[in-house]
Amino acid sequence: MRNYRQWLVFSKVILTLLGLTGWYGPAQAAVNIDRTRIIFASDEVAQSLTLSNDNTTPMLLQVWTDAGNIDASPDNSKTPLVALPPVFKMQPGELRTLRLLLSSRQQLATDRESLFWLNIYQIPPVTQDIKNHPRKLVLPLRLRLKILIRPTGLKAPTEAEGEKITLYC
Repeated sequence: MRNYRQWLVFSKVILTLLGLTGWYGPAQAAVNIDRTRIIFASDEVAQSLTLSNDNTTPMLLQVWTDAGNIDASPDNSKTPLVALPPVFKMQPGELRTLRLLLSSRQQLATDRESLFWLNIYQIPPVTQDIKNHPRKLVLPLRLRLKILIRPTGLKAPTEAEGEKITLYC
């Protein structure tokens, strides 16, 4: 009797796992970025980052910066940073360089780093496969990267300063 119960539980778990993996296709992120954050040193006015389209379909991208409001659209976002190009199409396998320009340092803090966010909005194409299967879900993807701007008087942290940090859990 005990073996029967164990077999029943085991078979239900296996069938559930197999069913879940068979019904859902893999999720794919199309455009990858070569870094996780962008840091402007005190003497820099521009930064570049590389984007790569690793998917098999072209992607339309819209790029903008904001000051921390996750709901900010490109139209109402006011920052001292400009992303070039703001809208572009990437073919499959293409590498593209995105340029960020710092237009002004006047409104930035002088005693600490200023934090802004880079938004990369990826819009996938509607392919024939998606048109033929009405139950497929296609979602645009928005990536957000931190942009840190260091003022002139603030130097990059050293390893000795990093050792002074204490983390509490």
